[in-house]
Amino acid sequence: MQQNLSYFTTFHISTRLGTRDAYTGMMPGHPTFAFRGSAGFNVGNAGFEELIAVNQVGKRFFNEVRLPRRPGPSAYPGDGGAPGRGLDHTPLDWRNCRKEWVREMYNYDHGLDAALAMNEGSQAPDYYSGPLWAIFDQDAVERNGWELRYPYVSDNGYFFRADTIEDLAAQMYAVHEFQRVPLSYLSETVSTWNGYVEAGADPEFEREADAPMNLITAPPFYALSIMVIWHDSYGGLRVNGRQQVVDMQGQVIPGLYAGGEAVGGFNKHGLGKGHVHGYIAGTQAVEEPSS
Repeated sequence: MQQNLSYFTTFHISTRLGTRDAYTGMMPGHPTFAFRGSAGFNVGNAGFEELIAVNQVGKRFFNEVRLPRRPGPSAYPGDGGAPGRGLDHTPLDWRNCRKEWVREMYNYDHGLDAALAMNEGSQAPDYYSGPLWAIFDQDAVERNGWELRYPYVSDNGYFFRADTIEDLAAQMYAVHEFQRVPLSYLSETVSTWNGYVEAGADPEFEREADAPMNLITAPPFYALSIMVIWHDSYGGLRVNGRQQVVDMQGQVIPGLYAGGEAVGGFNKHGLGKGHVHGYIAGTQAVEEPSS
């Protein structure tokens, strides 16, 4: 499990807000909807221009416009960072791993690192970074035509609305299951942000260089959860070409087969992987002598 990320977009901040599981937008009728309580509201990368992101004590921690950005084909020269594509190198040559190319692979924004950083709300022995929140006002809703209604958002503890910032912070602390500390700085943070907007400069994170900044002054005010999501993993059972599970010594475990996302070392996921592995395993299993 040491190489547990299958590719560079595996672990990232979702642009789907206000839901317990932001991986996809499951609607009512889906088996997971009762767990999520809402489908979530996807604002996209551009939507992060309309909000400020705060940590569990109500402080900003990163440039919001850059927060959801993640390494991907658009982040690298050419058409992608994979060897043999788009970069100025000899395809499939070992020299593709030269140190200059490796440095380019790690040229990305560190919003995820900032989001996961332990902050002053953490106390021993239970250290945690806590929930992340998108804060905006009614003007942002009207500018974008956002439909903040069921089933996209609901009173599931991941969406809040109030006429004052103080009331908003109090609701979040009282209701959200993982908000372990008061958002003591939220009102101050919003006031400071509005001062930055009026001055046209953000001395904390230089956001004015990336996108227009808007005041957060028009009630009602909103708080929607921001989620860090996990996409794929290389970890899983080790198998051979017949989909037979092998032990730590590489020996076949008789009668045990595995496929799909239970199998380690494969980048692809979903039905395609499951169908192929299932076909191979089934074909081999029927030929295996029964005891």
